[in-house]
Amino acid sequence: MQYLTDFFYNLLVFFAYLTPGNYVWIGIILITLLIRFVFLKPSLKLVEVQHKQKKLAPKLEELKGKHKDDKEALQKATLELYKQEGVNPFSGCLPMIVQLVVLIAFYRIFTQIGMQELKAEHLYSFVPRPESINHFFFKIDLSKTVSQIFNEGGVIGYLSLLFPILAGGTQLIQSLQTRAL
Repeated sequence: MQYLTDFFYNLLVFFAYLTPGNYVWIGIILITLLIRFVFLKPSLKLVEVQHKQKKLAPKLEELKGKHKDDKEALQKATLELYKQEGVNPFSGCLPMIVQLVVLIAFYRIFTQIGMQELKAEHLYSFVPRPESINHFFFKIDLSKTVSQIFNEGGVIGYLSLLFPILAGGTQLIQSLQTRAL
């Protein structure tokens, strides 16, 4: 996992290097957009599979009623139904797995490596290095946890609560969108 963390640390430093002011938060946004673009097709496939599974729900319930006492027969019938309808329930898992891995890598970057200063031991030799990186997002220090920022008080402390609220809200919206299909 350390290699992956170092890879994303270098990617983050590289994108911060490319931005005027060497802002880390712009690097995070660029990496997020890059990953979303790379996994756009698999993500759309996931939505398509979920849509097909929702259409198959009545047939699956019928199979459950028909094979309620024989789990092996239910499993075989379910797999046969998926095969007939051209549904692979595991085909859309890749984007979710990649998002989880990237999230863990960024968590490790901010908790173990830190962003207050560049750590040369984690940087690849070919990655351009800015003199310094700017780890502030509108006066909010991204190298600190939300609880540390909140405990400092003031307006910034209360504004820091928006990060987890926005993260939870966007996840809720995304899950509602996939359920609406």
